[in-house]
Amino acid sequence: MIRQAVEEAEQQKIHGQALTPYLLKRVSQLTGGASMRTNLSLLRNNARLAGQIAYQFANMPRLRLI
Repeated sequence: MIRQAVEEAEQQKIHGQALTPYLLKRVSQLTGGASMRTNLSLLRNNARLAGQIAYQFANMPRLRLI
């Protein structure tokens, strides 16, 4: 489906800043929305992990350099 979307973009001469939004929308259409749900799930998990890392980092003991 990604290959199909890329080929369609090439045929329609879509490139530059317009390419990524086009591909995301077209792949979502071709997958019946499954790709968007997957991308959103990955985004949420990455945000959760980033928060956990930030929390752990913020609570690390500080080194005192004297």
